[in-house]
Amino acid sequence: MPDKETAVFAAGRYGLIQPRRTVTAKVIVELGLALVDDPGWRPGFTEVWDLRFAPVVDLVPADVPTMLDLERRTKEALAGSATLIVTAKPLIFYSVKFYARLARPFGREVTGLETAAEAAAALGVDVLPDLHPRP
Repeated sequence: MPDKETAVFAAGRYGLIQPRRTVTAKVIVELGLALVDDPGWRPGFTEVWDLRFAPVVDLVPADVPTMLDLERRTKEALAGSATLIVTAKPLIFYSVKFYARLARPFGREVTGLETAAEAAAALGVDVLPDLHPRP
């Protein structure tokens, strides 16, 4: 079975995005749309971006319009949804706080978390799944 980068866990009321490649604005749009287009996704589910496995997050200020466009495109699908972004990288964590301010006018709450354990606790699950398990 090929690795997946998105999955919806309807019983837990969340969707998980777990890229293993360089994360650019284009990748964020691709994966964000893939999650909300998943047949199991429902507005009000929590959106979780787990960036722990991404080798690089390459976003620049010029990407802000692309990110805001994604917010507009997914506004209905993400209505009532919170977003958790997991990263232990301090610069990315700081950027998440900036993004949270940009997303707030769209009625979205974005929270940065430094560990998978924090994300699991926020979701009320024992452990954040690994979409790329290795034997």
